[in-house]
Amino acid sequence: MSRRVVSSPFFKQSHCTGPGQFKMCGPEFHMMGEEEPKRKPSIKVIGVGGAGCNAIADSPFNNIAVCTAMEDTRAIRLESRVLVTAEHIDFMKETSFKTVRSIKYEFKEWLESAVGETDIAFIFAGLGGDTGSYIAPVVADICKKRAGLCVSNVALPFSVEGKDRRCVADCSLTKMCEASDITITYPNNHLLKMVPNLPLGKAFNVMNRIMMVPLLELEKVLTVGDLELVRRNFNRSNSCRLGVGTGSGEYGELRALEEAITSPWFDFEKDRVMSALVIISSGEVEEEAVRRVLDELAKIIPYSKIDYAGICDKELGAKYKVMLVLGFA
Repeated sequence: MSRRVVSSPFFKQSHCTGPGQFKMCGPEFHMMGEEEPKRKPSIKVIGVGGAGCNAIADSPFNNIAVCTAMEDTRAIRLESRVLVTAEHIDFMKETSFKTVRSIKYEFKEWLESAVGETDIAFIFAGLGGDTGSYIAPVVADICKKRAGLCVSNVALPFSVEGKDRRCVADCSLTKMCEASDITITYPNNHLLKMVPNLPLGKAFNVMNRIMMVPLLELEKVLTVGDLELVRRNFNRSNSCRLGVGTGSGEYGELRALEEAITSPWFDFEKDRVMSALVIISSGEVEEEAVRRVLDELAKIIPYSKIDYAGICDKELGAKYKVMLVLGFA
């Protein structure tokens, strides 16, 4: 179980501009969970292709599989399944997702019917193969029109998979970034730095769990009122990366931040970061700990706007966890 951290009256008087939870003042900070309407958003989770469907296998939400007949979805708790044929893939190879918006096409109508209306759409796909590369941008474009926030999580191929596959992935990534509000990328090369001794199959299971982290953490804090502000913040960025860290003991929150910010996926200059989202969790989140994390983070990414939240998660005990999503130009 988790809950949002509530501040003391003194802390509100010292550091807040109004009633509510602990709040860092200034135009660069936005505390999630405070905007009206405070209704919890509805969520749909969409796996595209084999890698995307594998990633959502343990998702507890309303799941949609967009896949070929060859891709097994029996282990996934599904709301619906949209079958992709070779003809659909060939058509999308030759057609821009922007063109698909304005034409009558049965496959697009199937996707629109499956997605329906939702507050947040989370898309999962692996780029480089046919289904993920050519179908996922169309799915993202549909979701962006029908949801308050569209978040895409995409895995990028290993270098050893060949130049052609990487080229397809790069081209598709450009489309995904344009079609989505937030696109978080997970290069497979960096996965091996995190779990160098695991067999490849087990390493991919680790990747699936990592890709689910933003969904599981954001579901705890976002309200419908937050969605437009988060969308506007991340419109400043092209694509994003994820970092997660844990820490304990004195200043455990800063140890967690250090581990998160040194993620192998943050392989870019920090002054390129234009947007950031940080969630600080612990069994008992101290307001000063949240402030210290935000103060330190603001020094590391001085040009970024920061969406943040503090969450009490009793399962963590005295340990702190920091999840960072950084969007860069």
